[in-house]
Amino acid sequence: MHEFKYKGNYLYCEDMRIRDLANRFGTPLYIYSYHTLIGHFVKLKTAFREIEPLICYSVKANTNLAILKSLVDKGAG
Repeated sequence: MHEFKYKGNYLYCEDMRIRDLANRFGTPLYIYSYHTLIGHFVKLKTAFREIEPLICYSVKANTNLAILKSLVDKGAG
């Protein structure tokens, strides 16, 4: 799953046009897709399901609490 897509000449994250987000919040702007993040996490977890992994995410990589909570809610360490 990859939720960053062009529709016409505009880049979207899920159903949000990136240009609209930049106009609203200014730039630089970090934009994350929940569906892309969780989709990749689930693919990893599924690929290694036979060994029942605890897939951990490094807080040093990104300290965004919403991202961390999303991963913890899905079983990440």
